Amino acid sequence: MMRSSFLLFFIFISSLPYAVAGGEMPGRLATVRFERLAIEQGLSQNNVTDIAQDAHGFLWIATLDGLNRYDGYTFRTWTSDNGLPGNVISTLVADRHNHLWIGTMTHGLAQMDLRSNTIRTLTHAPDDSLSLPSDRIRVLALDGRDRIWIGTRGGGLAVHDPQSGLTHRIALQGSQTGTQALHIRSLFIDAQTIWVGTEKQGFFILKDMGTDETGRPVLRIQHRAPANARPQHARIESIARDQQGRVWIGRYGGGIDVFSYDPAGQLKKLAHFSHDPADPTSLSNDKIEAIFKDHAGVIWIGTAGGGVCRYDSTTGSFLRYRNEPGQPQSLSFDNVDVFFEDRSHNLWIGTWGGGLNKLDRKPKKFLHIEQGSGSRQGLSHNYIRALAESGSGNIWVGSSGGGLDRIDMRKGEIRRIHLTQGKGRSSEPGNEDVRSILFDRDGNLWVGTYGSGLYLATHQALRRLEQDGTPVRFRRFRHQPGSAKSPGNDFIWSLMQSRSGHIWIGTSKGVSVFDPNTGIFRTYSHSADDPLSLSSNIVRCLYEDSQGTIWLGTYSGLNRYLPQQERFRRYKHDPADSNSLSHNSITAILETNDGNFWLGTMGGGLNFFDLRKDTFRQYTPAHGLPNMFIHGLLFDSHGQLWISSNKGLTVFDTSGTGRVLRSYDVSDGLQSNEFNAGAALKTRDGMLLFGGVSGVTAFFPETMRDNTFIPPVALTDFKVFNKSRSFEQALSEISSISLDHSDNFFAFEFSALDFTAPEKNRYAYKMEGFDSEWIDAGFRRYAGYTNLSPGQYTFRVRASNNDGIWNRDGVSVGILIVPPFWQEWWFHAIAVLLTGGVIFTLITLRMRRLRQEKEAQEAFARQLVEAQEQERRRLAGELHDSLGQELIIINNMVQRNMLASEDMPGQAEIFAALSQEIVQALNSVRKLSSELHPHLLERFGLVKAIEAMAKKIADSTGLRVILNISALDIVQNSKAQLDLYRVIQEVLNNVVKHAQAREVQMHAHQDGRQLVLRIADEGVGFGTDQQRESGGFGLTSIRQRVKSLHGSLRLTSTPGRGTTVELSVPIGRLKDSSSHRMG
Repeated sequence: MMRSSFLLFFIFISSLPYAVAGGEMPGRLATVRFERLAIEQGLSQNNVTDIAQDAHGFLWIATLDGLNRYDGYTFRTWTSDNGLPGNVISTLVADRHNHLWIGTMTHGLAQMDLRSNTIRTLTHAPDDSLSLPSDRIRVLALDGRDRIWIGTRGGGLAVHDPQSGLTHRIALQGSQTGTQALHIRSLFIDAQTIWVGTEKQGFFILKDMGTDETGRPVLRIQHRAPANARPQHARIESIARDQQGRVWIGRYGGGIDVFSYDPAGQLKKLAHFSHDPADPTSLSNDKIEAIFKDHAGVIWIGTAGGGVCRYDSTTGSFLRYRNEPGQPQSLSFDNVDVFFEDRSHNLWIGTWGGGLNKLDRKPKKFLHIEQGSGSRQGLSHNYIRALAESGSGNIWVGSSGGGLDRIDMRKGEIRRIHLTQGKGRSSEPGNEDVRSILFDRDGNLWVGTYGSGLYLATHQALRRLEQDGTPVRFRRFRHQPGSAKSPGNDFIWSLMQSRSGHIWIGTSKGVSVFDPNTGIFRTYSHSADDPLSLSSNIVRCLYEDSQGTIWLGTYSGLNRYLPQQERFRRYKHDPADSNSLSHNSITAILETNDGNFWLGTMGGGLNFFDLRKDTFRQYTPAHGLPNMFIHGLLFDSHGQLWISSNKGLTVFDTSGTGRVLRSYDVSDGLQSNEFNAGAALKTRDGMLLFGGVSGVTAFFPETMRDNTFIPPVALTDFKVFNKSRSFEQALSEISSISLDHSDNFFAFEFSALDFTAPEKNRYAYKMEGFDSEWIDAGFRRYAGYTNLSPGQYTFRVRASNNDGIWNRDGVSVGILIVPPFWQEWWFHAIAVLLTGGVIFTLITLRMRRLRQEKEAQEAFARQLVEAQEQERRRLAGELHDSLGQELIIINNMVQRNMLASEDMPGQAEIFAALSQEIVQALNSVRKLSSELHPHLLERFGLVKAIEAMAKKIADSTGLRVILNISALDIVQNSKAQLDLYRVIQEVLNNVVKHAQAREVQMHAHQDGRQLVLRIADEGVGFGTDQQRESGGFGLTSIRQRVKSLHGSLRLTSTPGRGTTVELSVPIGRLKDSSSHRMG
């Protein structure tokens, strides 16, 4: 069947007032789904008088009890408690300068500045001709100069110029009751033409000729209603212009007049529409409240009591939409007061008593065919079990409870087909449950029922049905035990014709194969003892692949028919084998182009069966599927796999390893989220149909169009500790928010202002300065943060519409978290200064104390050295003057006794030996005295004293001492000479005692302002640990003497390589003369 047949079907379906929901059809709109918003959803009151949309995209709704702003999720209400002059709102206009003009029934005109949410009021002043003519505002209109035209009740017409702030009253000369008593009901502005509808004087046409020198509009009246107009039909509630330039005038009680009008002012009546009780395509009511032209040029009419009418320009007739009790997707109320179309082409309908209704005017993706009731024509039942296409291109629908329906594509009708068996034989209750439908290659119709067996209608009977409507007579096959002329069971799940022409019948007792040539049924069933029998008797689906192999899906696994053996190979789930079938209940089988299979299961998700590898791969919600219950599988013309489940329809890309492209649910126009197994059909021209619990969903995948509207993104609330925070400006106008450091829990709420399906809008946000990546919030429209460090941040939000079209720019606001005073720069500076001052003071005191301690230590060291030297001098003097003299005296006495005993044998030798010992003791005393106090140092200087010391050491120890110390002549200070002498003496003594050296070298030289003395031996040396332990009196004394000279000492020693002592002394300390004498 060509695609034109489907277009005929669309035209036909659209002619059924309530048969189809969800699609835009040529010429008409099928039954639509109205979404209701009323008090229960947050609207302040259910009498909606006007609707507007501001520059940001928010929707504003006027009611008899306050003004509402809608963001797609919640309503925010303004009343007299928060700035409005009155709560009874009659009309709204949003200008391009972010102002909302609000007309009230009794309190004048209000101007809301949407940037600051401040409200200014204009009212009537009896003594001021430039004030409003009345506080009873009925209607507002905006012209191309941003002027506000004001229609009042009892005060006539006025125009307000926001730039000048002046309001001018317009006298409509010739009005029968005078200007001040004129009741304005409607306004329509088209370029320089202003149409004014009144309550009793008909309508006026004014030509805008500019302004005079005071700014007052100069107008020419081109038309006024004739004086003999019938008062009951003179109430003009609405005026609109269609795409052909014709002007539609809606009269309350008088229907609609259509006029042609040209710029010269020529007005000609072209048509009149009124209610005809005998014509269901006429206006539903003559009480016209609103006329509106949408973006596609379609004219919509709102009536008082007759609901909504849509004008079909191709037929000149009207399609009615009314409230249906018990139908929540019908119009909420039949009193319709206002229409408005938002920027994403949603049509909003305000009712008098039923709140708001929303109708999505964008082309629908899906067609919904559903059950009719009463006067509503449609399917016999909504619970769809089977679908099939006939050779003529008609769609046959089987349901549980409604039996069989045929949708005739040529004649444009849905007809219920009763499964009658012959003249006078009516259908039985059981055959209302149709589970499968098959058209064989000869055009015969096979119908499988649940409990009533198998039905057959010949192609001749079907041809007579199409030709003259002759009822179809069916042949019935029922199970007869033991008979080969009957199927194995009357509970039939599935039907299929094989290449051989045999009819395969899946039942609850196995599969029966019917041979049309012999009329014989061959039944195969499950046997617990036979592993090559069917795995289960319940055969849910049948499939013949491209190679002629028959596959059977059962409640207990997949079966492959082996024709040679007339047996079956089973494929079942094995918990121990991840490559086995994921679930044993098979609901759908579909072959790929390369000979593999996709399988649907009831609880195990989707399976890919690789026939060559004999393995199964499972796909579940972890791979993006919305549900584990798969009901139907179909390929579209692009090779993408469409999957019906218990959670809508899913498009699956089968290339590569497979991935979910997109999922659809009931909000997208599906019959329901729940579909049924066995009810999936692809027609010859590519249409896909899936049946479910609420009818049939039909569509052409290649013609589906996404919503391309890029949604504005708005911040709708800002909360600190879950409490909304108010600002001087509207939140949408704020560029930055400053928070105290204690405001450490805050949150934003935001909305994508596309009202098509707000529940499917998606969001992503990022706090720059904190979040490293964008956070995918999904459908969640808030973001909260806690304990952000003080600093500057930028909060950004992106959003998409219901079809995933993103506003990448989004909206942003700066966040400044003010640090506590102890984190401010000035506090840090003061703290640094104070801390620095304290540290400086402490350091100064510490250094002073250290210096004092150092000075005390140096003084003590000097005193100690001086005390040592004094004691050395004393001891040296005592040894020289006392002990030495005593020894000399004793030696003299021994010498005299020795002379006296020359005649005494033996005595002389004793005295001689004693004298020699005394002499040696005297030499030792003299040597000790010299070491304790070097008298040579005083008499000959430092160099000579060191040379003498070196010679004595060399003579007494055999140690070779090499001297290069002439630079020491620079030492003039006697104390420095003594200190250096003692240092050298101590070092040489250590060499003699410990070094085991054969040679020691001493070298002195000037290095700038320093005198450097280096003493090195080639003895045994010692290690690092020994250096740390070498803190004996000798080394300590050396360090104290060097320190007293303000010099430095360095000791280096390596085991086996000797020891080097190097000291450096400021020359200035050595030249400095001193009064100190060594004795």
